Amino acid sequence: MAKLPSLPLFTDKFIAETVHLTNEALGMYIRLLCFAWTKKAEPFTEDQAYRICQCRLDECKDIVNLVLKEFFIEKDNKYTQKRMVTETVIDDTMIPKEIINFFKN
Repeated sequence: MAKLPSLPLFTDKFIAETVHLTNEALGMYIRLLCFAWTKKAEPFTEDQAYRICQCRLDECKDIVNLVLKEFFIEKDNKYTQKRMVTETVIDDTMIPKEIINFFKN
């Protein structure tokens, strides 16, 4: 699958859906999004999410749990982000090949 080097971020939707988050929660959400994008939306565990967000304290884990609950889908104790799965699937089918080739060069 051809892969764009950057994560498509629709800023209007992103801001609207995250305006209620603290800066700390927003940063954790961005870390998890970036991790999911680089891993082609492969599911990850709660413990992996804690490591991605560099959690050492229970307070940090609580924030990660809130982010996971709101923005990710849990199945078989693993998490994926619904839109991320869709973006990864359509990556090579809906984006014109010229654009993909432009970013590959």
